[in-house]
Amino acid sequence: METRGTELERLQEKIKNLEFLLAQNEVKSLEKQIKPHFLFNTLNLVARLIYLGKSEEALEVVYALSKLLRYAMEKKELVRLRDEVQYVKDYLFIQQSRYGETLKYQLDISQNILSCLIPTLALQPLVDNAVKHGLEPKGGGSILIFGRLEGNKVVLKVIDDGIGFGEGKVSSMGTGLVNIRKRLHFYYGDEFSLDIKSQPQKGTEVTMVLPFVPDADDEYVPVFWFGK
Repeated sequence: METRGTELERLQEKIKNLEFLLAQNEVKSLEKQIKPHFLFNTLNLVARLIYLGKSEEALEVVYALSKLLRYAMEKKELVRLRDEVQYVKDYLFIQQSRYGETLKYQLDISQNILSCLIPTLALQPLVDNAVKHGLEPKGGGSILIFGRLEGNKVVLKVIDDGIGFGEGKVSSMGTGLVNIRKRLHFYYGDEFSLDIKSQPQKGTEVTMVLPFVPDADDEYVPVFWFGK
């Protein structure tokens, strides 16, 4: 009986491992669903800058794009919030090069949460949605990226003053939010929340709340942190 019990435990453990691997594969497949429109638009931007004789600006855009691609291709399930924020800044640099002064953004993130571990590409798609679905149809606008530690939770907000939308139109923001929600549930179970508030012609606010899990190996201590 003891042998059977031990074998049953082993089988149950194998099943758990298999379920975990299947879930990981689903997460990776969701991450690969990032649409290529941003890449194509960026390459067109580089070509236009070169045509206009702005070679230095074109080089800066290429450098920022290379950092984005390198980050997205790294085989990391979790990253420091600091790294994700830098990814967002590189993304917004490219978008500002494309839209000019019509696109503005501000970072207001407390330095005491920058070591927090979060799933790779959890924040940037929210910013991409704000640009694509909020500001582009309006012809420009501003984005605020906010982050604070509240108790043992990290609260992240992406707020835009774009066109907004009414109730029942969250699906118009594409599959990005659905995928993020699935990924967050995979990592945190019920210990997270992802909420959306929006008003037509006034803008949208997306709030993500995650457990505060600092990276124990993070030795970087910034003197200060400020946004653009």
